[in-house]
Amino acid sequence: VQDAWIAQGWEAGPLGYPTTDLVCGLAGGGCRQSFAGGAVYTSTSGTWVVRGAVLAAWAATEAEGGPLGYPTTGLICGMSSGGCGQVFQGGRIYSTATTGAHAVSGPIQQAWIAQGWEAGSLGYPTGDARPVQDGTAQDFQGGTLTWNTTTGSVSRS
Repeated sequence: VQDAWIAQGWEAGPLGYPTTDLVCGLAGGGCRQSFAGGAVYTSTSGTWVVRGAVLAAWAATEAEGGPLGYPTTGLICGMSSGGCGQVFQGGRIYSTATTGAHAVSGPIQQAWIAQGWEAGSLGYPTGDARPVQDGTAQDFQGGTLTWNTTTGSVSRS
């Protein structure tokens, strides 16, 4: 964790000063240390910084104890329209100033990838996945993907 904090620029970097001690014994045996500007998580997937809108969106899914699990990459920025993303064990979170930060996972994620990720005609997610009759739907800038859990198919509208 300390190496990740140092790599971010110590207290002068985006994480700032630590606000907690290292806490271990999290889901799957992971550890976390919180900082003024984010957190550093360590697990079998490595040691990764999570911060900003991505951290807030991940926390809303119950963080490491939720369906996304632990991060497997750092924050990746420089995507189309100034977007950023971060990969987790069970999906991804993408964020832009206009769309906010939203998780994408499962069959909806696979359909979105097949249509060109954020650079494709769907663009970025604009909302979180939500239950609908017979499945789950998620809105994107260019439409909605709906996963029918009965048939296993994903449709676009």
